[in-house]
Order: sequence, then structure tokens, then C-alpha cells
Amino acid sequence: LDTTTLSVSWVEPENHGPPIHDYDIRYRRVGGPWSDYPFGGRTVGGPWKDYPFGGIATTTDIAVQNVSYGYKFRIRATNDEGTSEWSESNSILAQPEFHPGNHDGVQVQIDEDDRRRYLLGNLHAYLMSDGEQSEPLTFGIIGEDAAGFEIRNDGPDGHFDVYALHPWDYETKSSYAITVTVSDGIDPYGNLDEEIDDTMEVTVTVTDVDEP
Repeated sequence: LDTTTLSVSWVEPENHGPPIHDYDIRYRRVGGPWSDYPFGGRTVGGPWKDYPFGGIATTTDIAVQNVSYGYKFRIRATNDEGTSEWSESNSILAQPEFHPGNHDGVQVQIDEDDRRRYLLGNLHAYLMSDGEQSEPLTFGIIGEDAAGFEIRNDGPDGHFDVYALHPWDYETKSSYAITVTVSDGIDPYGNLDEEIDDTMEVTVTVTDVDEP
């Protein structure tokens, strides 16, 4: 399914009365699109919405803005004796991603005599909002120059730094290309998933400095 289709399924509840002849579905967005406020994070999720559904099937697909925002849903059943209470809300989990402003690549320029090793500091990958407990994020570096860099200071809030393991020297190497990855180890439906969830391309250009 694509990123705008939310696949929802449930188990028929225990029923000691007349057969169930209808289900109602309600869903709400947990996260939301990136915004410039607050702090370049995402907007908090939206209100509960009723989804037009009829019949006794126990699965359906719902068109949504983006599955990666994360969603909750509730189900209730109806038979000839009445309608049940809404079920406890179940979650479709948000997936981590880097800020869209970095999706076109990050360009870094540094003088060869610069002693700083923290190439990129206090970067952020978003997972969930609205008070949801998230899975730990795992960051990595791949690409032709990956061996010269590592992730440091990564924490549960999604912030991390990219650290260079070598001094800068224009004559030795004047440019580097790496890809930073992020994943949380599960897919939107809570299944174990080893796939990378998002990537951020980083290009480093070392500037030549005249030696004294």
C-alpha cells in the first residue's frame, strides 16, 4: 500500500447476542506535517473523524494524508440489540524522518585549518508527537566516505551530531559525501522492520588555506 492508504483490521468481538451486522470506525491523526512552529517540529494531531463504513468485514483501507504521521483508530459493533461502546484506541505508528528542509541535501563548507570535528551539530529526526511513546531511533552513516565519520550524542529525543574522525586537509581530500540514515526498527503496524526509514545526504567541501 502507498503512503496515503491506512490499512485497518480488527478481530470480531465476543458476542453472546444476535449476530453483528455493522461496524463503525473512527480515526485520528497522531502526528502531522512539519511546521516552522514550534521549533521546526511537527504539528500535533487532529480530532477524531468518523469513517463511512458499513457491513461485517473486519478490514478496510482509509485514505489519509500520510501514514507516516501516525494514526489511532477505534471500532464499535452493532447488532439487533444495540451498539457497543467504542473500543480502546489502537495505533498505526508514525515513522521517523528528517526535516524536509534537509531532504534536498545538506552542504557543509569548512576550512582545512578548522579544528572542529563536529561537522553537523544538534540535528533532529522526528518520530511522534501528541505525547506518544516512541521506539528508540537508530542512526547510521553510509556512503563512500562513511568510514571517516560517526554519529555521536544521539538521544531518545531524536537529536544527534555528526562527528569527523579525521583532521581536515585540502591536499589529502577536498570533498566528502555521506548519507545519514534513521530507523526505529518497526513498520507502521508494529511489526519488526529492518528497513531504513529516511536518509539525509551530506556533502562536505574542504576549503584550501594558504599555509604561513
